Amino acid sequence: KAYKKEMFDKFVNGGIKCMVANNALSVGIDHPKIRYVINFSMVGSLESYYQQAGRAGRTGATSYCDLIFSDDDPELADRWIDGENVGKFKGDVGSIAFFHGLNFRGKALESAYLSRLIRFVYDKFKKSGTGVVRISKNDIEKISKETSSKIKIDEVGRFIGYLSILGLIESYSVEGMNDSTVYEINAPLILTNAIRAGEIDAAKHHSLCSLHSYYMRYMPTDRDGLEHELKGLAKANHKGSFLIAACHHLIGFIYDRIEYQRRQTVKTMLEYCRTVAKDSGSARKLIVSYFDRSKFSDELDTLREEKSSYALAANVFRRVEDYEDAERLYWETRRLLDELPREDWSFISIFSEIYAGRDSQAKAIGKILDLLRNPPQVTEYYWADLIELLLWVFDQTKGAHYKRKDFISQLLREAYADSSTRTAALEMLEVISEKRDLAGLDQDILNLQMERLLHVTQQGS
Repeated sequence: KAYKKEMFDKFVNGGIKCMVANNALSVGIDHPKIRYVINFSMVGSLESYYQQAGRAGRTGATSYCDLIFSDDDPELADRWIDGENVGKFKGDVGSIAFFHGLNFRGKALESAYLSRLIRFVYDKFKKSGTGVVRISKNDIEKISKETSSKIKIDEVGRFIGYLSILGLIESYSVEGMNDSTVYEINAPLILTNAIRAGEIDAAKHHSLCSLHSYYMRYMPTDRDGLEHELKGLAKANHKGSFLIAACHHLIGFIYDRIEYQRRQTVKTMLEYCRTVAKDSGSARKLIVSYFDRSKFSDELDTLREEKSSYALAANVFRRVEDYEDAERLYWETRRLLDELPREDWSFISIFSEIYAGRDSQAKAIGKILDLLRNPPQVTEYYWADLIELLLWVFDQTKGAHYKRKDFISQLLREAYADSSTRTAALEMLEVISEKRDLAGLDQDILNLQMERLLHVTQQGS
């Protein structure tokens, strides 16, 4: 520690002109003479990179920021970002994925472990009657063995955080180190009193309110609807246990929202690195588009206060007038998605990518299919409207990136092949047929048109 302090002081005071260190060194540095910042690998988010690179040129003098970027397995990196378990792989994203996996061990494993921990803690609360429970290394090992989870003592803090979200813990402390570590957790008085009095409904209500409060940080959530959903899960899958159902619901939310969001921040940084690697002059422009406000900002902020809606998202997107608008909107929605996953912002981001031609045709179609499989909270926007918007994009871009009929043919073919998106394919095809835009579509799509007519006839009968 003394050596680190000595070197740091020398660097800050000008005694050392160059310093090699981890990114913790940059925290709090406001040195007027720093002109170069070099990152040896990709940072986990564009926000973090901006903070680190921003240590150079604090006085406004010309400065340089370099990032040494390794993209050795781009296909595996993209698959990991899309949520696949691809094992270990090379490159900067591979390193990030490794440490990411230490914090997110898997939805099934964490659900099983948290369920058993809840039963352990709840039983201890009932026996002690004091609202205080001590958890030792032996207790952790026993629960890990019962759930085949191999959770270690130094990981328990994360699960105690989950217990707090569920309203089971008000505070906790840690004693000792390594094998002698003991967690002492304290239940809130309202829960302790409910357990003592055998008032199960009061305990359920307390956990419901706590979980609902947590969800409201991320999205508008109806408490009565959440309670109804948890009761249904408890009855169907968890032997009537409301608390265990809440546990599984929470872990599902954490993986579907928070774990997904972490990957999205990596995706944004990866997009930045790949784009700038091809065109170094675009770095400043992308940073500005990511952080600065634009003509879309007020409407994007308004969406945050509403339930996610493709109709409102489409209205925002239709304000795009050219390629520059599409790029600006893409990076602005990437920043928003790095903060909070929302279906409507994702919708805008995907259509901005298509407008700007950022992806291959296959990837662009894959993203539209994902939209079809994951509808927003408000579902008044139908798939017929989606194809109308896609046709509008093709009209605006005049075929600069994709051939209109090839794109639509492939989209309809793949949507129809998947049973979960088949109805959407038929709705989109109806729009195409009404526009008399079938000319040039391949024979497979014409066959789908016959299928649609048959479907309409059957519905009518």
